[in-house]
Amino acid sequence: MGIPKLRSCYAIMCKPNALPSVLNFQVLRVLDMEECSFDKDLPYHLEHLRRLPQLRYLGLESTHISKLAEEIGDLKFLQTLDLRGTCIRELPQSIGLLRKLKCLRADVDGVGITVSNWIGNLTSLEELELNAVDKSCIFVKELSKLTELRVLIYNLNEDVDECWKKFFVESLCNLRKIKVLGLYFTHTQPTSELDDYWKGYEPPRQLRDLYIQHGFSRVPAWINSSLLPNLSILAMKVGDFVEQDVVNFGSLPELTFLRYPIPGGMEFPDGTFPKLRSCRVHAPFRFLKGSMQSLESIYTIVQVRALKDAGTDLDFIGSLRNLPSLWRVGAQIDCDGANASDIEKVKAAVRQAMDIHPNRPTLHLSTYGRPQTDEEESDSEQTKQELLAASSLDQTTTVGMSTQVIDDNNDEKMRTVPDLT
Repeated sequence: MGIPKLRSCYAIMCKPNALPSVLNFQVLRVLDMEECSFDKDLPYHLEHLRRLPQLRYLGLESTHISKLAEEIGDLKFLQTLDLRGTCIRELPQSIGLLRKLKCLRADVDGVGITVSNWIGNLTSLEELELNAVDKSCIFVKELSKLTELRVLIYNLNEDVDECWKKFFVESLCNLRKIKVLGLYFTHTQPTSELDDYWKGYEPPRQLRDLYIQHGFSRVPAWINSSLLPNLSILAMKVGDFVEQDVVNFGSLPELTFLRYPIPGGMEFPDGTFPKLRSCRVHAPFRFLKGSMQSLESIYTIVQVRALKDAGTDLDFIGSLRNLPSLWRVGAQIDCDGANASDIEKVKAAVRQAMDIHPNRPTLHLSTYGRPQTDEEESDSEQTKQELLAASSLDQTTTVGMSTQVIDDNNDEKMRTVPDLT
């Protein structure tokens, strides 16, 4: 096939002189140049883009280019424009003319990109990924016009005012076809006031992947099984994460991956997390029969000193045998302040749990933290004996003190996720 008839051109880590001119590609549909080395703002004849009227796909990912020619607006059939990892800090106004554009990805490594108010003209967009610095309320209002969006990944690199936050949520309410939603508010401090803007938000029922980083002081109430019956991936980083949130997550019928650590002290009864395949959970935990039946991989952090101080028995580790699909276990042992004997007991309990599991899961065991030295351990034991002696003396003279100790121990009972069956 001759160059004039070439329909697709892919170049990776190439220099301009290694490529023929785009002027030779008369019927080119796909031009994908990744990590190519260009030294000027208009490399590789990109100023002649209007000579490629049939172009459907233009990819410049991780290519050293800081400016895109206004002639980009002449590509009336362009459907995908990928500018991730470039040096472009402002998109040309003419992109607003690309009425057939379905996918726009644009960001600058570590820096936001400015998007003008033409974004609402791209009514065919189905995927939008922006690392933006635009604080204009007009911009977020324009987002509400992109009603065909299926994927929205938005990383905001600037703090914004209350007006912006209000209109952003209102715009999201209008996007009823969203399946993948990623919100990363780098410089926005989580506050209860910001949470209030989201109270009226009702996510699309077909939402499949949800990523939220910052911007919330607590988990939004709309993350529940009735509003998100199809949610498969949930990744969150919020201010407060409480027991009720775990209860809600456990009832999500299609949840496959939970990318947020479950706090320690949870008990999981039959029916919870029915399709979860991977999770991260702090010890102690207890998996009852029928819970997490699809779980294949688990990562846990065990704080040895905390377990010892709370008087927690290590038999909870054996509950891993109730996970019938388990194949991989990652256990990170926090040795900080713990004595060598207790550390070895935890390691032995984890290894034994793997040995008795029918699948004999692969175990990745690691340790971190500074254990007690022999001298520190001796001092700790002496202090403990002194405290026990003082406690015994107090209990013989003060009934109220003895009762208080018993009540404190009762508060340490393991919390239970309600049965969902």
